[in-house]
Amino acid sequence: MEDQQKSLGAQLEAQINAEKEQKSQLEGFKKTIPENFEERLTKMEVQQTSLQEALRRIPEDLEGRMDRMEKHETDIQKDIQTRMDTQRAALLDTLSLNFTKIVRPQFEPIGSRFFYIDSKYAYNWNTAVSTCREMGGYIASVKDQEELDAITAKLDNKRYWLGINNRASKGNYLSEASGKKAQFLKWRSGEPNNIEGNERCVELVGGEMNDDMCFRNLHIICQSDNEV
Repeated sequence: MEDQQKSLGAQLEAQINAEKEQKSQLEGFKKTIPENFEERLTKMEVQQTSLQEALRRIPEDLEGRMDRMEKHETDIQKDIQTRMDTQRAALLDTLSLNFTKIVRPQFEPIGSRFFYIDSKYAYNWNTAVSTCREMGGYIASVKDQEELDAITAKLDNKRYWLGINNRASKGNYLSEASGKKAQFLKWRSGEPNNIEGNERCVELVGGEMNDDMCFRNLHIICQSDNEV
C-alpha cells in the first residue's frame, strides 16, 4: 500500500511538472508572437489583395497605352500628310502662277506686261478668246490709263477685241483672263449703250472702249498673264 501511494505521488508530481513546463512553453511562445500580429496579418491581406488587383489591371493598362500610342502615331501621320498636301498644293499654285508668267515668243513688252497684237486677222469674240489661249495667253484686259496709253501707241486705226465683257451679268463687266471685275474702263462718249440689248463684249478703238456685239469680227490683243 505504501509503495502504491509513493508511485501515485510520483506520477502526480510528474504530471504537475509537465503541466508547468507546458504552461511555461506556452507563455514563451506568446512572448515570441507580436502583440499586433492580427493587425499586421490584416494589413498583409489587404496589401496582397491590392497587389493582385494591380497585377490584374496590368494587361488592361498595357492595352490602353498601346491603343493611345497607335492613335498618337496615326494622328502624327495624318498631320504630316495634311502638311505635305498643303505644301504640295502651294507648290502647284506657285508653279501654275509662274507658268502663266512665262513669256511666249509672240508676246512683246508693252508697259509693265507682255502683249500680242494681231492686226492682220479678225475674229469673233469667242474665237478671239480661244486664239489667245492657244498661244498660251489670254484675251487682254487693261489695268490702268498708263497701260492703255502704251498699248494704244502700238495700234493702228483698226478695232480690237478686249477680254472685258458682261455676258454673265448685264452691267457687270468682268475680265476674261482673271474672272474678276475689270480693273479699268475708259468708255467712248455715250458708251456703253447696249444697242438692241445685245452688245455684251468690249472693243478698243482709238484708245477708248465701246460695247459691241460679240459675233462681229475684230482684231485681237492678247496678254501673257491672267492677273488683270
